[in-house]
Amino acid sequence: MGYRKLNEFLSTEEKKEFLHQAKIGKWINHKSTVTGEPCSLYFLPVKYKSFERVSLMKMEPNAVQDWHVDGSRKCVVIYPLTDNYAKGYTRNHDLIESYEGVVLLDVTKDHAVFNNEHTRINLQISFDEPIEKITALLDLGK
Repeated sequence: MGYRKLNEFLSTEEKKEFLHQAKIGKWINHKSTVTGEPCSLYFLPVKYKSFERVSLMKMEPNAVQDWHVDGSRKCVVIYPLTDNYAKGYTRNHDLIESYEGVVLLDVTKDHAVFNNEHTRINLQISFDEPIEKITALLDLGK
């Protein structure tokens, strides 16, 4: 399994504030760390507690972020902020699993998102350490 399910930890006010920032912020179109080409992901750096690498991530309706591994981090907390949020997927050889809700995702393993007809926005907290170490440090898991 390429992810760990986490408990929700944002307050209603924090979610509203992040969605407000999403409306007024200047989004940056992400470029692939492999090809250097723009992809379907947009990021907006934000602050959350004392974490160093925090951003909002947006995908437009029907956008696809095909199977890949990340080149600049090892795992990431993904916290959905919008309604009608499309599931994400992980792949280990021929085994494909979907995930939804708040998760810690191992981005050194294949993962993808095939968005639905709604804009998909989440909070992301990125880490350079392996998922096992971050799971223990955060102590947020179920």
